[in-house]
Amino acid sequence: MSDCPVAFEQVALDSLEIFKNYLVLEWERTKTPYGLDESLESIAKNEPSSDPNEAAQRETARIFLKCGFRAWLAHFLATHHQGYHYKGQRSEKETINAFHQLPHEDRTNVAAAVASIDCHATVQAAIDKLMHKPKRRRKFAQPPLRPTSTAMTASTTATTATTATATTAALETSSLGGSTTTLTPEEQMCTRASFLGVMDIVPPYICGAISPKDGAADVTMSFPVIRRNGLTPYCLVSMAIKATEVTHIAMQLFPIHIGMEDGIRYMVLSNGGRFYPPSFHFQGSLESDIDRLLGCTISKAIAGSPVREEELAQGIVATRCVTMSFAVGAQEGGVLNLSLGLSDGVWMRDKLYRDETT
Repeated sequence: MSDCPVAFEQVALDSLEIFKNYLVLEWERTKTPYGLDESLESIAKNEPSSDPNEAAQRETARIFLKCGFRAWLAHFLATHHQGYHYKGQRSEKETINAFHQLPHEDRTNVAAAVASIDCHATVQAAIDKLMHKPKRRRKFAQPPLRPTSTAMTASTTATTATTATATTAALETSSLGGSTTTLTPEEQMCTRASFLGVMDIVPPYICGAISPKDGAADVTMSFPVIRRNGLTPYCLVSMAIKATEVTHIAMQLFPIHIGMEDGIRYMVLSNGGRFYPPSFHFQGSLESDIDRLLGCTISKAIAGSPVREEELAQGIVATRCVTMSFAVGAQEGGVLNLSLGLSDGVWMRDKLYRDETT
């Protein structure tokens, strides 16, 4: 049973990545997703199901619904509109099915995290258009939940409140070279990093590959509550990558070759053929590739992640602490996600967000 917390943790993280992709990648649909209103009506009726898997999926949909339309839409698309016959589809379906079986509080935490994601401009425009329908607007009149201890404590279930309290306690202090750093709930997520701080952490090429946003580096760090009691706290980092650098970084971190023609990215197969997926999502990099491209500081921080420690115990060589997602459109940027150890994560946070932590 000691492996259960890590198993829950990995399913939650992998599911969060899947949901996130539906919000951060370009919206390419021209019509309302098929079955959207019917699915909403089904949730509202709250009809019982004799199929335990279907019942768990409906319960999860209701959890996401309480967090707002953005979160629910990501869950709806992940469970109903995954596309057809693309590489990794079976794995994604298995991950989502496993996610539906997680404890209620874990699914609630993931839903709250999804609700806080900054959408791609085209996704936000699509959401605004979908919400023009008065019937849909009425279903989402209440404000969405946020992935903070405050939001979790306000939950109506005792188990969720207990989890939030334990999470806050776990993040309250961390030892950094003999000093103690306090992590309050408000500091669990930081956005828009200092480029000067980025220069101290990653090699020059990666620094230049990160997209700017509002005069800062588009880097987000979070110390999430998505974990079970007993698992060492950790840190998540998301770097927005410029469109011009996406394919190079992907090919350096993963054993793939990405081509481009007429503004469309595709994967080059070993026989010279081409594969056109609806979007790209890669996971699993070797330590040598991480060290060469992202630098020794990031490599060391990943090695300190509890997720990586569990991987090594299982003999997993290519770490899933490194993932990358991007759209097929060559004009679109990508997102590089890293899972780091807490101590290194807090140290980086203080480097990247000096104005926020001083």
